[in-house]
Amino acid sequence: MKFNTAKRSHQSNAALLLLSALLSVSVFAQTQPPGKKTVTAVPKPAEKVAEPAAPVEARAEALVAPPADMPKPFAPVFFDPAAPVLQYVQNEPRKVYDWVVEQLVSVPGKPDKFSSLDERNAYDAALAARMGGLGTIPIIGRCILDYNIAYETYEVKALAAPVKSDIDGSHSKPEALNLRRVTLGKANEKTDSYEASNAYGAITKVLRNTRDNYALVLSGTPGNEPSSALARGASSSVLSGYLHDFYYYRQSVKMPRDMARSLEKDIGCLYVASLAAPWVVTYQERTSPTRSDPIDETDNYFALYGKLDMVAVINKATGEIYSKVERGR
Repeated sequence: MKFNTAKRSHQSNAALLLLSALLSVSVFAQTQPPGKKTVTAVPKPAEKVAEPAAPVEARAEALVAPPADMPKPFAPVFFDPAAPVLQYVQNEPRKVYDWVVEQLVSVPGKPDKFSSLDERNAYDAALAARMGGLGTIPIIGRCILDYNIAYETYEVKALAAPVKSDIDGSHSKPEALNLRRVTLGKANEKTDSYEASNAYGAITKVLRNTRDNYALVLSGTPGNEPSSALARGASSSVLSGYLHDFYYYRQSVKMPRDMARSLEKDIGCLYVASLAAPWVVTYQERTSPTRSDPIDETDNYFALYGKLDMVAVINKATGEIYSKVERGR
Protein backbone atom coordinates (compact mmCIF):
# COMPACT_ATOMS: atom_id res chain seq x y z
CA MET A 1 0.00 0.00 0.00
CA LYS A 2 1.34 3.42 -0.88
CA PHE A 3 0.71 6.54 1.26
CA ASN A 4 0.34 10.14 0.00
CA THR A 5 3.12 11.62 2.11
CA ALA A 6 2.88 15.09 0.52
CA LYS A 7 -0.73 15.56 1.55
CA ARG A 8 -0.10 14.38 5.07
CA SER A 9 2.90 16.69 5.38
CA HIS A 10 0.74 19.69 4.30
CA GLN A 11 -1.95 18.79 6.83
CA SER A 12 0.68 18.46 9.59
CA ASN A 13 2.06 21.93 8.79
CA ALA A 14 -1.42 23.50 8.92
CA ALA A 15 -2.09 21.85 12.27
CA LEU A 16 1.17 23.15 13.67
CA LEU A 17 0.35 26.73 12.55
CA LEU A 18 -3.11 26.58 14.17
CA LEU A 19 -1.63 25.23 17.41
CA SER A 20 1.00 27.99 17.45
CA ALA A 21 -1.69 30.69 17.04
CA LEU A 22 -3.78 29.25 19.89
CA LEU A 23 -0.76 29.15 22.18
CA SER A 24 0.05 32.83 21.39
CA VAL A 25 -3.48 33.90 22.28
CA SER A 26 -3.39 31.91 25.50
CA VAL A 27 -0.07 33.43 26.57
CA PHE A 28 -1.27 37.05 25.79
CA ALA A 29 -4.48 36.50 27.76
CA GLN A 30 -2.55 35.26 30.78
CA THR A 31 -0.36 38.41 30.81
CA GLN A 32 -3.37 40.87 31.05
CA PRO A 33 -4.66 41.95 34.47
CA PRO A 34 -7.89 40.16 35.49
CA GLY A 35 -11.08 41.83 34.22
CA LYS A 36 -9.26 44.29 31.90
CA LYS A 37 -10.40 44.40 28.32
CA THR A 38 -8.16 45.04 25.39
CA VAL A 39 -8.76 48.51 23.91
CA THR A 40 -7.43 49.68 20.61
CA ALA A 41 -5.55 52.94 21.11
CA VAL A 42 -6.95 55.95 19.19
CA PRO A 43 -4.51 58.74 18.40
CA LYS A 44 -5.37 61.99 20.25
CA PRO A 45 -6.25 65.00 18.09
CA ALA A 46 -3.76 67.82 18.05
CA GLU A 47 -4.49 70.41 20.72
CA LYS A 48 -5.44 73.91 19.55
CA VAL A 49 -3.06 76.66 20.50
CA ALA A 50 -4.92 79.52 22.21
CA GLU A 51 -4.65 82.89 20.48
CA PRO A 52 -2.88 85.55 22.48
CA ALA A 53 -5.27 87.76 24.50
CA ALA A 54 -6.03 91.22 23.15
CA PRO A 55 -4.40 94.13 24.96
CA VAL A 56 -6.35 95.50 27.94
CA GLU A 57 -6.96 98.80 26.13
CA ALA A 58 -8.49 97.03 23.10
CA ARG A 59 -10.75 94.91 25.30
CA ALA A 60 -11.93 97.98 27.25
CA GLU A 61 -12.63 99.84 24.00
CA ALA A 62 -14.66 96.89 22.69
CA LEU A 63 -16.81 96.98 25.84
CA VAL A 64 -17.70 100.66 25.57
CA ALA A 65 -17.81 101.07 21.79
CA PRO A 66 -21.42 101.18 20.41
CA PRO A 67 -22.45 98.68 17.74
CA ALA A 68 -21.57 99.75 14.22
CA ASP A 69 -25.24 99.87 13.19
CA MET A 70 -26.36 102.06 16.12
CA PRO A 71 -27.60 105.44 14.80
CA LYS A 72 -25.65 108.50 15.88
CA PRO A 73 -27.42 111.13 18.00
CA PHE A 74 -29.00 113.83 15.85
CA ALA A 75 -27.30 117.18 15.45
CA PRO A 76 -28.39 119.76 12.86
CA VAL A 77 -26.25 120.79 9.91
CA PHE A 78 -25.59 124.51 10.28
CA PHE A 79 -25.83 126.89 7.37
CA ASP A 80 -22.87 127.35 5.07
CA PRO A 81 -23.39 129.57 1.98
CA ALA A 82 -20.87 127.46 0.03
CA ALA A 83 -22.39 124.09 0.96
CA PRO A 84 -24.84 122.17 -1.27
CA VAL A 85 -28.48 122.69 -0.32
CA LEU A 86 -29.34 118.99 -0.23
CA GLN A 87 -27.18 118.40 2.83
CA TYR A 88 -29.87 120.23 4.84
CA VAL A 89 -32.50 117.56 4.11
CA GLN A 90 -31.66 115.88 7.42
CA ASN A 91 -32.69 119.03 9.34
CA GLU A 92 -36.27 117.88 9.85
CA PRO A 93 -38.27 120.49 11.84
CA ARG A 94 -39.23 118.14 14.64
CA LYS A 95 -35.68 116.82 15.09
CA VAL A 96 -34.25 120.33 15.14
CA TYR A 97 -36.81 121.50 17.73
CA ASP A 98 -36.14 118.48 19.99
CA TRP A 99 -32.38 119.03 19.68
CA VAL A 100 -32.64 122.68 20.76
CA VAL A 101 -34.79 121.66 23.74
CA GLU A 102 -32.12 119.10 24.70
CA GLN A 103 -29.49 121.85 24.67
CA LEU A 104 -31.64 124.00 26.96
CA VAL A 105 -32.44 121.31 29.54
CA SER A 106 -28.81 120.16 29.66
CA VAL A 107 -27.78 123.44 31.33
CA PRO A 108 -27.55 122.70 35.07
CA GLY A 109 -28.89 124.83 37.89
CA LYS A 110 -32.25 125.94 36.47
CA PRO A 111 -33.69 128.38 39.00
CA ASP A 112 -36.83 127.74 41.01
CA LYS A 113 -38.73 129.91 43.48
CA PHE A 114 -36.11 129.24 46.13
CA SER A 115 -33.11 130.28 44.02
CA SER A 116 -31.04 133.27 45.08
CA LEU A 117 -30.12 136.16 42.79
CA ASP A 118 -26.57 134.85 42.50
CA GLU A 119 -27.86 131.40 41.48
CA ARG A 120 -30.14 132.94 38.87
CA ASN A 121 -27.31 135.05 37.45
CA ALA A 122 -25.04 132.00 37.30
CA TYR A 123 -27.69 130.04 35.43
CA ASP A 124 -28.29 132.88 32.96
CA ALA A 125 -24.55 133.06 32.25
CA ALA A 126 -24.32 129.27 31.72
CA LEU A 127 -27.38 129.36 29.46
CA ALA A 128 -25.96 132.20 27.37
CA ALA A 129 -22.65 130.34 27.03
CA ARG A 130 -24.37 127.14 25.89
CA MET A 131 -26.88 128.67 23.48
CA GLY A 132 -24.92 131.68 22.27
CA GLY A 133 -22.68 129.56 20.08
CA LEU A 134 -25.45 128.05 17.99
CA GLY A 135 -25.03 128.69 14.29
CA THR A 136 -27.77 129.56 11.84
CA ILE A 137 -30.02 126.59 11.10
CA PRO A 138 -31.45 125.89 7.62
CA ILE A 139 -34.68 123.91 7.21
CA ILE A 140 -36.34 122.88 3.95
CA GLY A 141 -40.09 123.40 4.09
CA ARG A 142 -43.19 124.05 2.09
CA CYS A 143 -44.40 127.20 0.40
CA ILE A 144 -47.37 128.32 -1.70
CA LEU A 145 -47.02 128.13 -5.49
CA ASP A 146 -49.13 130.07 -7.99
CA TYR A 147 -48.28 129.96 -11.70
CA ASN A 148 -48.95 132.99 -13.88
CA ILE A 149 -49.48 131.65 -17.39
CA ALA A 150 -49.40 135.05 -19.05
CA TYR A 151 -45.93 135.82 -17.68
CA GLU A 152 -44.78 132.18 -17.40
CA THR A 153 -43.73 132.88 -13.84
CA TYR A 154 -44.11 131.09 -10.54
CA GLU A 155 -45.30 133.35 -7.72
CA VAL A 156 -43.85 131.74 -4.60
CA LYS A 157 -45.17 132.77 -1.18
CA ALA A 158 -44.09 131.78 2.31
CA LEU A 159 -46.93 132.49 4.73
CA ALA A 160 -46.07 134.63 7.76
CA ALA A 161 -49.22 134.21 9.86
CA PRO A 162 -49.88 136.17 13.03
CA VAL A 163 -49.53 134.50 16.41
CA LYS A 164 -53.01 134.84 17.87
CA SER A 165 -52.50 133.12 21.20
CA ASP A 166 -50.55 133.54 24.40
CA ILE A 167 -46.95 132.34 24.14
CA ASP A 168 -46.33 129.78 26.90
CA GLY A 169 -49.18 131.45 28.82
CA SER A 170 -46.95 134.41 29.69
CA HIS A 171 -48.37 137.16 27.47
CA SER A 172 -51.90 138.46 27.91
CA LYS A 173 -51.72 140.55 24.73
CA PRO A 174 -49.72 138.69 22.06
CA GLU A 175 -50.74 141.27 19.44
CA ALA A 176 -48.56 143.82 21.20
CA LEU A 177 -45.51 141.69 20.38
CA ASN A 178 -46.33 141.67 16.66
CA LEU A 179 -45.26 138.04 16.39
CA ARG A 180 -45.36 136.09 13.16
CA ARG A 181 -44.92 132.38 12.54
CA VAL A 182 -43.65 130.47 9.54
CA THR A 183 -44.85 126.86 9.62
CA LEU A 184 -42.03 124.46 8.72
CA GLY A 185 -43.70 121.08 9.14
CA LYS A 186 -46.65 119.17 10.60
CA ALA A 187 -47.06 115.91 12.53
CA ASN A 188 -49.67 113.82 14.35
CA GLU A 189 -52.62 115.01 12.27
CA LYS A 190 -55.86 113.40 13.46
CA THR A 191 -59.48 113.75 12.37
CA ASP A 192 -62.62 112.46 14.08
CA SER A 193 -66.11 113.70 14.92
CA TYR A 194 -68.46 114.08 17.84
CA GLU A 195 -71.98 115.36 18.56
CA ALA A 196 -72.59 118.65 20.33
CA SER A 197 -75.72 120.55 21.31
CA ASN A 198 -76.47 124.21 21.93
CA ALA A 199 -78.53 125.83 24.68
CA TYR A 200 -81.73 124.95 22.83
CA GLY A 201 -80.90 121.27 22.57
CA ALA A 202 -80.16 121.31 18.84
CA ILE A 203 -77.67 118.54 18.08
CA THR A 204 -74.92 119.06 15.51
CA LYS A 205 -72.19 116.71 14.29
CA VAL A 206 -68.82 118.43 14.73
CA LEU A 207 -65.71 117.62 12.71
CA ARG A 208 -62.62 117.72 14.93
CA ASN A 209 -59.09 118.23 13.57
CA THR A 210 -55.95 118.22 15.72
CA ARG A 211 -52.32 118.54 14.63
CA ASP A 212 -48.84 119.40 15.87
CA ASN A 213 -47.05 122.17 13.98
CA TYR A 214 -43.33 122.91 13.96
CA ALA A 215 -42.60 126.54 13.15
CA LEU A 216 -40.34 129.52 13.42
CA VAL A 217 -41.70 132.43 15.47
CA LEU A 218 -40.18 135.89 15.04
CA SER A 219 -40.99 139.45 15.92
CA GLY A 220 -42.29 141.35 12.90
CA THR A 221 -39.99 144.31 13.37
CA PRO A 222 -37.30 145.71 11.05
CA GLY A 223 -34.11 143.70 11.07
CA ASN A 224 -35.77 140.40 12.00
CA GLU A 225 -36.97 139.28 8.55
CA PRO A 226 -36.45 139.79 4.79
CA SER A 227 -38.53 142.98 4.77
CA SER A 228 -37.93 143.62 1.05
CA ALA A 229 -40.01 140.53 0.19
CA LEU A 230 -42.77 141.12 2.74
CA ALA A 231 -46.24 141.63 1.24
CA ARG A 232 -49.57 141.96 2.96
CA GLY A 233 -52.03 139.17 2.30
CA ALA A 234 -55.49 139.60 0.92
CA SER A 235 -57.20 138.03 3.93
CA SER A 236 -57.45 139.00 7.57
CA SER A 237 -59.61 137.81 10.42
CA VAL A 238 -60.80 138.98 13.80
CA LEU A 239 -59.60 136.49 16.41
CA SER A 240 -59.21 136.84 20.16
CA GLY A 241 -60.73 140.30 19.96
CA TYR A 242 -58.26 142.00 17.64
CA LEU A 243 -57.46 142.15 13.94
CA HIS A 244 -54.84 139.83 12.47
CA ASP A 245 -53.10 140.66 9.24
CA PHE A 246 -51.57 137.91 7.16
CA TYR A 247 -48.27 138.53 5.41
CA TYR A 248 -46.15 136.65 2.88
CA TYR A 249 -42.52 136.60 1.85
CA ARG A 250 -43.05 136.75 -1.90
CA GLN A 251 -40.67 135.90 -4.76
CA SER A 252 -41.06 135.41 -8.52
CA VAL A 253 -39.33 132.70 -10.57
CA LYS A 254 -39.44 132.85 -14.35
CA MET A 255 -40.04 129.37 -15.77
CA PRO A 256 -41.48 128.04 -19.08
CA ARG A 257 -44.80 126.22 -18.80
CA ASP A 258 -43.50 122.74 -19.64
CA MET A 259 -40.72 123.03 -17.10
CA ALA A 260 -43.07 124.48 -14.49
CA ARG A 261 -45.43 121.55 -14.94
CA SER A 262 -42.71 118.93 -14.58
CA LEU A 263 -41.02 120.58 -11.58
CA GLU A 264 -44.07 121.61 -9.56
CA LYS A 265 -43.69 118.84 -6.97
CA ASP A 266 -39.97 119.52 -6.56
CA ILE A 267 -40.17 123.23 -5.78
CA GLY A 268 -39.93 124.20 -2.13
CA CYS A 269 -38.44 126.80 0.18
CA LEU A 270 -35.30 126.88 2.28
CA TYR A 271 -35.65 128.83 5.54
CA VAL A 272 -32.49 129.93 7.37
CA ALA A 273 -32.94 131.08 10.98
CA SER A 274 -30.73 132.57 13.69
CA LEU A 275 -32.06 131.53 17.10
CA ALA A 276 -32.26 133.87 20.07
CA ALA A 277 -33.66 133.85 23.61
CA PRO A 278 -35.95 132.22 24.62
CA TRP A 279 -34.92 129.90 21.72
CA VAL A 280 -38.15 127.86 21.77
CA VAL A 281 -41.80 128.71 22.46
CA THR A 282 -44.97 126.64 22.63
CA TYR A 283 -48.59 127.68 22.28
CA GLN A 284 -51.98 126.42 21.12
CA GLU A 285 -54.58 127.89 18.78
CA ARG A 286 -58.17 126.69 18.99
CA THR A 287 -61.18 127.42 16.83
CA SER A 288 -64.47 126.67 18.58
CA PRO A 289 -67.27 125.12 16.49
CA THR A 290 -70.60 126.84 15.85
CA ARG A 291 -73.84 125.53 14.42
CA SER A 292 -73.20 127.32 11.12
CA ASP A 293 -69.51 126.23 11.05
CA PRO A 294 -69.24 122.93 12.98
CA ILE A 295 -65.46 122.51 12.84
CA ASP A 296 -63.29 122.12 15.94
CA GLU A 297 -59.67 122.96 15.05
CA THR A 298 -56.78 122.56 17.50
CA ASP A 299 -53.24 123.46 16.47
CA ASN A 300 -50.38 122.80 18.87
CA TYR A 301 -47.29 124.83 18.00
CA PHE A 302 -43.72 123.85 18.88
CA ALA A 303 -41.64 126.71 17.58
CA LEU A 304 -38.07 127.85 17.32
CA TYR A 305 -37.64 131.51 18.18
CA GLY A 306 -35.30 134.00 16.54
CA LYS A 307 -34.76 135.81 13.24
CA LEU A 308 -35.48 134.75 9.68
CA ASP A 309 -32.21 135.35 7.83
CA MET A 310 -33.15 134.04 4.39
CA VAL A 311 -35.93 132.48 2.33
CA ALA A 312 -34.79 130.74 -0.86
CA VAL A 313 -36.85 129.06 -3.58
CA ILE A 314 -35.15 125.76 -4.34
CA ASN A 315 -35.45 122.50 -6.24
CA LYS A 316 -35.74 119.85 -3.52
CA ALA A 317 -34.54 117.11 -5.89
CA THR A 318 -31.44 118.80 -7.32
CA GLY A 319 -30.65 121.51 -4.76
CA GLU A 320 -30.74 124.29 -7.37
CA ILE A 321 -31.55 127.76 -5.98
CA TYR A 322 -33.92 129.72 -8.21
CA SER A 323 -34.31 132.84 -6.07
CA LYS A 324 -33.60 134.10 -2.56
CA VAL A 325 -34.24 137.08 -0.28
CA GLU A 326 -32.28 137.96 2.86
CA ARG A 327 -33.00 140.08 5.90
CA GLY A 328 -31.31 143.43 6.20
CA ARG A 329 -28.45 143.52 8.67
